[in-house]
Amino acid sequence: MKDPTDLPGLIETTTHIASQTDRWMFVAMLIIFITAGVWMTKYFTLQLERARADFQQVYKEFNMHLREANKDMAVLLGRANEVLTKVESRFREDSK
Repeated sequence: MKDPTDLPGLIETTTHIASQTDRWMFVAMLIIFITAGVWMTKYFTLQLERARADFQQVYKEFNMHLREANKDMAVLLGRANEVLTKVESRFREDSK
């Protein structure tokens, strides 16, 4: 059997079959619909794979950004804690 993605050969075969009786016309239409279905399945599967790859890349970048932001936030919280401790000790000194 011929490769279903060989379009020139498929068109030639379909044209030959279409010049036959109605029964052959049905077979030709069936071949066309099956070929279109296979092509659409391959096309949408490829699109889905590309979308998944893009999503994985964006997910990795976002995850790295969040990790860096969390590190920065931890440093800022540590500094804020030091400042609050100094302010608290200063108030205690002033209240004595």
